[in-house]
Amino acid sequence: MNNDLLVLTLENGEEKEFYKLAEFNSLSTGKNYIMFTDKSNDLDINNIYFNIVSKDGEKILFEKVESEEDKEECKKALSELEERLKKNS
Repeated sequence: MNNDLLVLTLENGEEKEFYKLAEFNSLSTGKNYIMFTDKSNDLDINNIYFNIVSKDGEKILFEKVESEEDKEECKKALSELEERLKKNS
């Protein structure tokens, strides 16, 4: 199984495939985040999603990014990823 492939169950019960772009930890929030996209070919900002990742025993939990502090951390991470991609292209 590809570690970059995520199969998530949506709120409506539908399973959907996503591709992991990055995982990162924030020292300021103490939280772990994941950045992912759906499998569409037109990769743009509207197809990139963030969740907070935590564990409950063996189960991995994904929760929505809702606070302004978490949103700012995700914006910073996206900007850093974009900068790295520009340097490598």
